[in-house]
Amino acid sequence: MTRDDDAAIRMVAALARAPALVAVLRGPEHRYEFFNDAYRAAVDADGSLIGQPFGVSRVSDVPALKKVLDRVRETGEPYMNRERAVDARGPNGEPERRFYSVTFVALPDAEGKPDGVLLHSYDVTDLVRAREAVAEMQSKMLQVQKLESLGVLAGGIAHDFNNLLAAILGSVSAAAMMLPKESPAQAVLEMASDGARRAAQLTRQLLAYSGKGRFRVEPMDLSRNVRDLATLLETSVPKHAELVLDLSENLPAIRADVAQVQQVVMNLVLNAAEAIGEAGGKVRVRTGVRRVDGALAVASPAPLSPGDYVFVEVEDDGVGMDDATQAKMFDPFFTTKFAGRGLGLAAVVGIVNGHKGAIAVRSAPGQGTTFTVYFPALGESVRPTAAPDDEYVGSGVVMVVDDEPGVRRATRALLEAIGFEVIEAQSGRAAIEAFRARDAEIRAVIVDMTMPEMDGEATFRELRAIRGDVRVILSSGYDEAEATRRFAGGGLAGFLPKPFTAADLAGCMRAALGE
Repeated sequence: MTRDDDAAIRMVAALARAPALVAVLRGPEHRYEFFNDAYRAAVDADGSLIGQPFGVSRVSDVPALKKVLDRVRETGEPYMNRERAVDARGPNGEPERRFYSVTFVALPDAEGKPDGVLLHSYDVTDLVRAREAVAEMQSKMLQVQKLESLGVLAGGIAHDFNNLLAAILGSVSAAAMMLPKESPAQAVLEMASDGARRAAQLTRQLLAYSGKGRFRVEPMDLSRNVRDLATLLETSVPKHAELVLDLSENLPAIRADVAQVQQVVMNLVLNAAEAIGEAGGKVRVRTGVRRVDGALAVASPAPLSPGDYVFVEVEDDGVGMDDATQAKMFDPFFTTKFAGRGLGLAAVVGIVNGHKGAIAVRSAPGQGTTFTVYFPALGESVRPTAAPDDEYVGSGVVMVVDDEPGVRRATRALLEAIGFEVIEAQSGRAAIEAFRARDAEIRAVIVDMTMPEMDGEATFRELRAIRGDVRVILSSGYDEAEATRRFAGGGLAGFLPKPFTAADLAGCMRAALGE
């Protein structure tokens, strides 16, 4: 045996054990002259394949590959495909779609003419799937970043509008208190108040989408909440849609904002009614309690932790949604309605997210849509609360700290109308100086959360350093949880959400002063 023969034998032995798929095909029919163990496993072949024409292996695109082999053998030009998809045996022995990096190289005969083809291939399925997974993750991250950016923008706009609305609504409320109840101007002022409240509802939608909605969280009965909304729902749903309520009794309580939960139900019911169209159908609203094991598929925001959840489900017989619509349905400003603003479902997501819940969606074209909203159950029933007194008269000195002049003036007018003496401060620094001068007289301080240079938190700390028992009420256009999260254990006397009416302010002062 010559040295060349010995080298050839060692090379064939190495190729036989190589992890890559290797085969040698000869002649115009591309008959197998050699294939290694990896090739045998991939195509589920045995030794009888030798001498057989290419094509008996379990590969889906044999005709296309034969054309490539013909071209390589005839022209001598190599062929390379980095990710060719074929149907072959997977690692578990089952047929599946896999991806291979394929190279065909022409082999010469004794005279140097192309006569055969060397097939060399790697299984790159794991690499392709990993890349697809990374691309999907990047797409989700971009979507999250886009929604977060829009949420910051929406929250900032809504907060600024709430400052303006606080000045408007406060001033109108103060004017109404100054006039006799029988004055003709009362009706005009009520119209102005109503317009300001409707504008505040729109800002609540923006804040709800941004996850900073104004929540007044308390234990509540979801079925009772929906039942209280029934009359409004029935008058809002078009005549061609029949509203059917299936509300469970004795549900565990949930900790939620009544108005925000009602907004969720209203938005979902109105969407369902519009999806039904003129053909007519039913909108079914159900409530109940369900045990979730953590494997529930939710559309937004994140998978639920195992536990008991109270749910409200809105189902319609409408046109349903395709996958493309479902992928965008929670995006702000996306709408399929001619005159829609695209904020309804986006606000629903923000509200549900703020309540630590989730939304599951089931829909298909022509098969209607079902939205199921889950809220964590408290495991206790709701106890009725006593109604507040109709009238409240205050006394003493109250300081109002806000960088918005309109908000300061409106708040002052309302406080003076119910009996308080008021000191105004346009900044945290000015508030500290004024407080030092009259700290013994000041019963409470209403301080805005967001102010330049010295914000509400810093002002609160300085006030408490001067007099530890001072009652500080935080005021903000953001929700209570968002605004007060940095004050946990700090001793706030209350929270006053913007915009507010005379009744809101009076109730807040009564509670803060223990009256």
